[in-house]
Formats: sequence, structure tokens, C-alpha cells
Amino acid sequence: MNLKTILIPPLSIPRERLFRQFLIVFDEIFLYAASEDTCLPEDFYSRQHLIRHYAPVPFAADLENFQHLIRDISSHRNEYYGGGVFSMSKAARVDEEAVWDLVSRIMVPESNDDKKLSSLTEARLLLRLSEIMTDEEEEINNSLQQVEQQTASMLGALQNTAAKTTDGQPTAASEAGGPAIQQLKAWIHLFMADKETDRPWTAAPASRETFELLADYYSRELNKGPRLVCRLPLPDCEGDNDKYLERRNKIRQAGSQTLQGLEKELHRLSQGAPEDKPLMDKLTAEWEAIMNNYETGTAALEFYLFKDVSLPELLGRVIHQTGGRPLGDWPPNALMAVI
Repeated sequence: MNLKTILIPPLSIPRERLFRQFLIVFDEIFLYAASEDTCLPEDFYSRQHLIRHYAPVPFAADLENFQHLIRDISSHRNEYYGGGVFSMSKAARVDEEAVWDLVSRIMVPESNDDKKLSSLTEARLLLRLSEIMTDEEEEINNSLQQVEQQTASMLGALQNTAAKTTDGQPTAASEAGGPAIQQLKAWIHLFMADKETDRPWTAAPASRETFELLADYYSRELNKGPRLVCRLPLPDCEGDNDKYLERRNKIRQAGSQTLQGLEKELHRLSQGAPEDKPLMDKLTAEWEAIMNNYETGTAALEFYLFKDVSLPELLGRVIHQTGGRPLGDWPPNALMAVI
């Protein structure tokens, strides 16, 4: 089987739970890094060849300048943020012009004619700052969760009742706030510049909100919406790495024929072939039968078909870049998988 996907923001460094959910069905996840120094270190997922994290547009000799810019912003954040430059926690109110002006003043001067290089620099800056803000917000939310759990435990002990905890699940606060359109645009600039020829032909938005944003672009310009192809329930993905991997391998071994059939049918659809609904219903039923042996919740992986538009063409509409195509032979119909 060769079903892989490339992960779309809002989060440049998604939560482990999201990785685990996608990897039940996908063989491997491709993930962009804003700069080569921020690629995830070799860990459990990379050693198992489950995640490929790379910088599609590395800075190379300019990396030190970029790092200096990030340190400068971090060290003087009150001045920058107070001036209205950035607030990723309030993504909808980002002052884009101020951010780009900041880049032009601090980075090594670039030719006025090199707009492409400038846009890529801006995109990587935005993604890197969003990663920093996300990490900081995660730390704050985790600390608040611990305080809440400790308080609940103390009250429970006083009342001699079981304390109610969140069991490590994200609270509403940590999930609050939608993806910034600026982050999506920045990611698309990297996607369009990526010269990797063996990229996946499916994409996986890291949130339902990002998927709906792309679906809206598609619907407005082509007067039709993406079509749901299939819905696959997902099992519980908790536990340590070894237990998760054992469960994943067992599920995939039991469903190997089903997943191979799914990959083949999805690829046919991406190439413009008519849907074989009886076959897709059969594959979905087979998967559901396998899931009956495992504890499942409400999470499910849904595949959507964006007919008559390739993935680069769909993404290019967001940044108004419809001419030219990145390297690679892209199917004429885009496919997206969303949880």
C-alpha cells in the first residue's frame, strides 16, 4: 500500500494525537518545517518511517540571519506586539503589513524584483512565529489544566467523591481560536515552492475549520462543493508508543486488503474515474467490521473529492496564484482527508 498524505495547518507542529489518528489509515505523513533547524528530531515516528518532517524551502546560508530575526522578535516582543505587529492568539487581527515591513527592515535587503523570495521569507517567518506562540499557549493551557485537576481532586477528597478530570484531553481553551488565513497562505507558498517530486497526492487539513475554508474557496469559484467519498471510524489512539504501534499494526494487518482496495479506488477517483459506490460501500463496511473489535469514539476519517481541480490549483486559488504548477504529476481531482 502507498497511501500517504501531506498535513495542512493551522498548527505547524500538530499534536501527537492527530498524528496517531491519521496514521491508522495512512502509511506516512509529510509535514513542513518553516526552517531546517526546526525539523522534529529523530524520534519514534521518524524511526518507524511514519512521519517525514522537512523544510521545503531551507534557508541554507541565510539561516543565521533568520534565527537572529526570530531571537530579536522574541527578545523585544513587548515592543513588537505592542506596536500591533503580531498576536497569533488573535490570529484574525494580525497586522500583515507591519509584519512584512518588519521583515524588510531586519533581514538582509533583497532585490525589489525578487517578489517570490520575499513572499517565501514572509511565509516562513509567519509559520515560525505561529509555532512559538502555539508552544507558549500549550504550556499555559497545560499548566491551567493541572491546576484545575488538582483543585478538583482536593474538592473531591473533601466531599469524599470521585474527582472529575479531563483525562489529558484538550480543554475548550486549548482548542479555542480558529486557523489564521495568514498561516494557510504561508503554508501554501511553501507548498508551491516545494520541489519534492514524490509528494503525496492527498492532503489532510489539521482541523475541520481549515477544510471548510478550502471548501469555501472551491464552492465560490466552481459553484459546487466537495463530495464526501467515505467515512472511516477511528479506534482509541491512547497509550504509550509501543502499545499504540502494536495496535496500529494489528488493525492495518487485519484490514490490509480493505486499505489496498481503498487506496486503489481513491486513486481512480482522483484521476477522474466514476465512483464505484457498491465497492466503496463494501470497503467501508469491511473497515467498520474491523473497528467493532476496538473501542471507538466519535472520531472518524472522512475523504472528500474536489472534482475538476488539482491540489495545486485548489491551493493556488487561496493565494491568487493559478499560473504554473509545482514539480510532480498531480491528479486532476484533489482529495482531502479530515478528522
